[in-house]
Amino acid sequence: MNQNKFTRLIASLVLGSILPACAWKKPNPVPPAPSLPVWMGTVRMVNTPEQFALIETTLPISPGQTFLAVSEHLETSTLRTTALRNHPFLIADIVDGSPSPGDRISILQPPNEGNSSNETQER
Repeated sequence: MNQNKFTRLIASLVLGSILPACAWKKPNPVPPAPSLPVWMGTVRMVNTPEQFALIETTLPISPGQTFLAVSEHLETSTLRTTALRNHPFLIADIVDGSPSPGDRISILQPPNEGNSSNETQER
């Protein structure tokens, strides 16, 4: 009987140390918060045959930056800026899609993290 209690004690100690390890799960990583669009300007004119759009913006935008054109909360096209600029206008090549005058231009991350002069609040 003494040996039976000893065996039970050992079994319960072994199970007691194994079971919590089986039940322990890695905490689920918190998914990153979705980036809000940063509104950079507005499409003013589209030249479909030549595949470019005229964008009006007062923010500093570098040539080669890629943007989304958005209308009614739907992405209408992807645009890439060129070096052609006459403030406050710039030319962007149409990468894909069909932008329309009035579409808003956005990026998901601002080009300059410290720049507070963007149009993020405008909706």
